[in-house]
Amino acid sequence: MDPAFVNWVLYQNGFKTLRIAIGDNLLTKPFASDLMRLNKCFIVNRSATSPREKLKAAKKLSAYMHHSLTQDKSNLWIAQREGRAKDSLDITNPAIISMLALNKPKQEAFGDYIASLNIVPVSISSASVIRISSTSCRNDVLSASSFLRKVRDVIHRDSATTSISIVIGL
Repeated sequence: MDPAFVNWVLYQNGFKTLRIAIGDNLLTKPFASDLMRLNKCFIVNRSATSPREKLKAAKKLSAYMHHSLTQDKSNLWIAQREGRAKDSLDITNPAIISMLALNKPKQEAFGDYIASLNIVPVSISSASVIRISSTSCRNDVLSASSFLRKVRDVIHRDSATTSISIVIGL
């Protein structure tokens, strides 16, 4: 949901929207794959098993991201670690920065290369996302929240229902 909020703010202010990294583990249903492609998503291969496959996938991802940033001048969203921060402690996995540097030319200094990517950390507080200004809007949000709680009670968090959770979140 965070990149969707960022895209909404960018769009509302006349900026180009983000290309969003999404794990292949979230693309188990055909409609989820289609929905993600429509929203400028690119795939992070999390299903690779061997170290060689993982390195190959990381190099390909690094090259794509470098090209997107430097050639296409696109903005990207990539999570700072796998999974969700259920404890609100969003700490970047150092492997993310290392993965970005896989495409670094040998002669370029690591720090210069990372600086050239213009990485901007973004943090979103759910309390600041929605500002409710009118009573009718407040009632709609409360009704939607109540409905969402009921739906979440029915949906169990497993790989088969993750795509349903994505759709509900959108």
